[in-house]
Amino acid sequence: MAQICGLRSTSAFRSILCALLAATACSSGSGSPTSTGGYLQGGNQALGGTVSAGGAAGDEGGAGGNAPSGGNGGEVGSGGRATGGTSAGSSTSNASGGGSGGTTATGGAFGSGGKAASGGTVSVGGSLGAGGVTPAGGSPASGGSTVTGGSAGACVPSVPSGTAYYASPTGSGSTCSTGSPCSLGTALGKVAGGVTVYLRGGTYNGSGYLAISGSGTAASWAVLSAYPCELPIVDLGDSSSIGISGTYISIRGVAAIHGSAGFGNKWTGGGTTNSNGNLELINCIADMNSANGIAFRSAKGVHIKQCIASHTGWSTTQSWSSGFDIFGAQGTFQDNIVEQSIAFENVDMQHHSDGSGFIVDDIGTGTTFVNNLGFRNGGSCIRLTTSTGTHLINNSCYNNGLDPGAGSDPTYSQPKTPDEIFFSSSDTTKGAVMYNNLVVATGQGGDAQAIFGSGGATLGNNLTNNTNTVDFWADANGTNPDFHLKPTATNAIGKGTTTEAPSEDIGFDPKCIAKKAPTGTGVQSWWLYSIDFDYIKSIGGIAQCFHPEARTGTPDIGAYAL
Repeated sequence: MAQICGLRSTSAFRSILCALLAATACSSGSGSPTSTGGYLQGGNQALGGTVSAGGAAGDEGGAGGNAPSGGNGGEVGSGGRATGGTSAGSSTSNASGGGSGGTTATGGAFGSGGKAASGGTVSVGGSLGAGGVTPAGGSPASGGSTVTGGSAGACVPSVPSGTAYYASPTGSGSTCSTGSPCSLGTALGKVAGGVTVYLRGGTYNGSGYLAISGSGTAASWAVLSAYPCELPIVDLGDSSSIGISGTYISIRGVAAIHGSAGFGNKWTGGGTTNSNGNLELINCIADMNSANGIAFRSAKGVHIKQCIASHTGWSTTQSWSSGFDIFGAQGTFQDNIVEQSIAFENVDMQHHSDGSGFIVDDIGTGTTFVNNLGFRNGGSCIRLTTSTGTHLINNSCYNNGLDPGAGSDPTYSQPKTPDEIFFSSSDTTKGAVMYNNLVVATGQGGDAQAIFGSGGATLGNNLTNNTNTVDFWADANGTNPDFHLKPTATNAIGKGTTTEAPSEDIGFDPKCIAKKAPTGTGVQSWWLYSIDFDYIKSIGGIAQCFHPEARTGTPDIGAYAL
């Protein structure tokens, strides 16, 4: 990511991420004709129809924050929500040209998750370059093994070392050792700097709010991790969540299901900046939670990598949120990063105003979304609301805006067509940058436009259409939705710009999601897909769903490289 090392080194959190960044030289793309029509000239390429910005979005509707979902300390609430503009108005073309808003990278780009190293431990670094090393996010606990990357093939567990504690679904007591693991609640009380708490595979039955209140330091993070090559699933219960109230905490390889919310930091109210920051989630899943999936609020310093948020927001009383909810994030686009993550079939059944795959909201001042995939969400793929300084790089979006009730709540001025990437007002275009995104609207129902309201943002080398043209993807509507590029996708292959381009792709294994409708409370009639937990368990945990490929030469457009 552009200039991350140069700017992150000014704080302890930045130093940690800078020490984990890969170096790639970046330059602006000059544009070239494509084989499918249109030109890439720093703006968007139209396929089968011109992308319209829909005019300037309306001013933000009022609406302060709604109450959190309950609990105390750091419990994850449904968050506040400022309403966005509507999609009414005359259409104007998207801005073209690279513009001055894009920053040419001089530091490192996002790098690989690492491959298995000799001796069974998992490596998270690459070789040093001019600007840093390959990122895995955060800092592993002292002596602890890192399990965020993994190589293709069978997962080979490493033997944890250093200060570590262990929990299992049947654990008891307070020893928390490999031979005598404790319960999840007891283990969470041992989270501290320089300590790794390992969760053995299996299903943990939650009973109330689960708090992570311990903290690490910039030099010694506190880590809650899946035991290598295993899949711990925390079944939270209706009103529960995994709430993080400490700082410098890393959660890796854990799934949170059936709660009010999956993972999040403290709720301090809309318009605030005093929550707890310096957090990361890697290889985590939030599925079938009634309010939201993964939330970060009112602070600085979040790194979300290789995570999945799905089927959130089905509550009719507290679902005013989205799959990945970046609410009031402070700092710049280098300080808050969501990468290589997937959001699908999220919804907002409370107000039908949100339910997007990814959202920046409230008084956010900078977030980067890179190498992400969003499909079949009730709201937008990516929504920008009352936030500035958002960078959207190499994301893939398709077939969103599926909530039949979108915009139906008369209290809120929300769009009836959430579309794919939606700028809610002219303010959200300030400092906004969009490069190398592959965005397809179906042109039906609530998915009328690939990009709405982007006038004023800096655009470059985005491939878009409003006609449901998906012939560049392997099988976007398949049994296992596959958004890899086809070898024949000459309109996307090598047509990106190197400006802010990542050094690798999303690397997501489509088999981790299967075309099988979920069951249970809150299921919507239009939900078609489920996370295949059995498959994920069989391959050795969530980390094994991700095997990023290096991007070489001129970058491809979208989340996957050929």
